[in-house]
Amino acid sequence: MGLPYYLKYVAKLYKKVQVTDAEEDWTKGMAVGILMVEQNDRVGFTVVLEEEIIFPSISDFLTAVALLMGLLFALNIDYPRGLKYTFEVIQKVLMDIGGGQCSALVHGLKNRLLRKKK
Repeated sequence: MGLPYYLKYVAKLYKKVQVTDAEEDWTKGMAVGILMVEQNDRVGFTVVLEEEIIFPSISDFLTAVALLMGLLFALNIDYPRGLKYTFEVIQKVLMDIGGGQCSALVHGLKNRLLRKKK
């Protein structure tokens, strides 16, 4: 995902884990995010909030992101500092919720994405 490079930060929205890893280590240090759980040739996703698995067994990444965004809105949780711009892009550019009031960085990205080629 190239978004962190454009926004100039290295925080990650997701973390890969193996089903064989110790389950208590899966969410350690993860305030908000998505776990990609790999088992042999299968991959499943879970939503993490405050180091707790909230929604286990989600079939795809996009559904996990939508559920995480819904949780953040419903519980009125501020975006974590390291992921602030990632969540702002998802909310205001991809989901088009409150897109008129973006930070300068996100507004610049939105304009670049929506610019028509002549």
